[in-house]
Amino acid sequence: MTPDHEENPMHRILLATSLAVLLGACDGTPTETAPSPAATSDVASDAAPHASPGVGVPADDAGVPDSVVISTNEPFFQARVEEGVLTLTGVDAGERRIPVERSEVDGGVRVIVAGGVEARVREAPCEDSMSGASFPLSGELIVDGSGPHAGCARPAAMPPPGEPGAVADHDGAAIPSAFIGRWAPHADACSDAHGLERITITAEGLRFYESTATPHHLRTHAADDVSATFAYEGEGQRWEHEQRLRLIDADTLEVTGPDDLRLRRVRCPT
Repeated sequence: MTPDHEENPMHRILLATSLAVLLGACDGTPTETAPSPAATSDVASDAAPHASPGVGVPADDAGVPDSVVISTNEPFFQARVEEGVLTLTGVDAGERRIPVERSEVDGGVRVIVAGGVEARVREAPCEDSMSGASFPLSGELIVDGSGPHAGCARPAAMPPPGEPGAVADHDGAAIPSAFIGRWAPHADACSDAHGLERITITAEGLRFYESTATPHHLRTHAADDVSATFAYEGEGQRWEHEQRLRLIDADTLEVTGPDDLRLRRVRCPT
């Protein structure tokens, strides 16, 4: 449902800050050598607040795979585990690549420890609390002692699921890796952890403040040029905009749309 913009204060605020287009994870991050792993906790048998039961794809018969992606809402984190490395992204957290110290299945739950991050994934269908997308696995994250934060998970080889009824273009729905990172109006704004004009881009969408934008019908014009219909959600409101993301250079992002709106952001260091 697209709300009336005149009655939607969230939309007015975003337009006023030129960020209606950017509601919503940087290259070459050094390997982290973290201290002791964070405290652990068992995955609850019932669905957690941010992960409600839903119809998902059956998990691998051999159990939870060792290459997985775990996503959480409020706080927004994504942990991708592949080839012995856990890559963590999150709003105002940048990107961290951490060697996996331990990955094993205990009582049907895969426990992955990498520095100060611990992920737990189990075979239980999960429905994303914001998009309604169905995932085959449930998970939780503990980040530097904070958590556990409940969320949904999927095998790393599985593309991000869309909202119920959503149809993805044949070229896939993942935002190219060149765009992934944190972006701000200028370099000085990168240090403002609470800046309203900062955004984080992950393969699965855009995150800004307490809102998200999920791409649908994503079209890849080039590795540094994509357009999509972005489904926005924030403060109880939902709306859509057709927009284009283009890299002027490796560290300069240009966003156009809706209509004549055009803005630029610079990449924040990790």
